Amino acid sequence: MTIKYLDSKRISALTSDVVNTPTFEDDFSSSTGWIPVGSGISVTGGELYANSFAANTDNRIYKDFSLLEDSFVATFDFDFISMSQTSGYFGIMFSSGTGAFKTSSDDSSGLLLYNYGTEASILARTNNGASSETTSQTGACRLQIGTKYYITFIRNSDTQITIKAYSDSARTTQIGTTITQTIPATIDAIRYFNTGYYAGGGSSGETISYKIDNLKIYNGVSSLTNKPTNVQDNSILVEKDTGNRYWFDSGDYKVHTFTSGGTFAVTGSG
Repeated sequence: MTIKYLDSKRISALTSDVVNTPTFEDDFSSSTGWIPVGSGISVTGGELYANSFAANTDNRIYKDFSLLEDSFVATFDFDFISMSQTSGYFGIMFSSGTGAFKTSSDDSSGLLLYNYGTEASILARTNNGASSETTSQTGACRLQIGTKYYITFIRNSDTQITIKAYSDSARTTQIGTTITQTIPATIDAIRYFNTGYYAGGGSSGETISYKIDNLKIYNGVSSLTNKPTNVQDNSILVEKDTGNRYWFDSGDYKVHTFTSGGTFAVTGSG
């Protein structure tokens, strides 16, 4: 975070700054707490690395981040390296247990990446144990294989999830449209970040490679704040990367712009 509190009620920041403090975060500098299933996915070299794992066998890795609330935000870097065949898929999920997605009795909700050749669609998937799978969604997003992306996953409430993908770490350039899915309210007791094999996800000989880094989980919220609110009225915030100025008054930021006469004018909320 690069927010700076200067004199005369001045604040400087970047659009990528987040005021919220992560409840849990992992930069993968250590493999402590990460439990592999199979041998195809590990924590190595400061990243979670899925290294050409066989898509038709249970290769996964998971970590217990303690019980998550019905609202939380997770962000992570996703380097999409390769998928060897079309029609294969794998999961990046949050689950109530450590079992395989869709076949175990565990609840899970998250992303399924489905291969279309040189790109893969993000599909929202929610499993109410092994009894039912929620597949319907609004929005659509395809990722190019061989490209790095920045993912935001939101559990908005006990009945909705949201997925967004960006091409930049500041999360200002979104890929595709926002994906939302209505999920059963019975999906609960979520505590594991769990990624890899998704039942039925590939044929013999298909392999998948990707990396995940900079995982952050903000528990108990459904959105992140990039402007500090614990400041005095009449404070001015300047975004260094955009040049935008905001005036803080009565608990809210207003857009602050220059007029043709060289004075400031409030033009709307920000």
